Amino acid sequence: MKNNFNFTPDWISGFTQTDGSFTISFEKRKVGILYRPSPVFSLSQTRLEEDMFIALQKHLGVGTVYKNREAVTFVVKSIEHLVSTVLPLFDNSPLRGGKLESYLKFRKVVLLMKDKKHL
Repeated sequence: MKNNFNFTPDWISGFTQTDGSFTISFEKRKVGILYRPSPVFSLSQTRLEEDMFIALQKHLGVGTVYKNREAVTFVVKSIEHLVSTVLPLFDNSPLRGGKLESYLKFRKVVLLMKDKKHL
């Protein structure tokens, strides 16, 4: 694996602007909260970028890299990791336009979940 990547917060923000997503899905459960929110930050590319995503995961110290035949995806689901790593990254290196709006809604949900206000 080549490891000549120079990840900076602004680079990660720019990459996310085009190839990232902030998603809130809802997991249906049988007990407790019937629908539990599940925030996910992800970046996706073709399988050719697998080395870069593995290096990014090591650089950030959070997340998981998933692969299939055609694509590779870097995913962060943990509320703790979202709060400690992802939110500060985009608070300090802001996104723009519609992606910023998506991030701000995502951020609000993650912080509500961190404070257990979703219960």
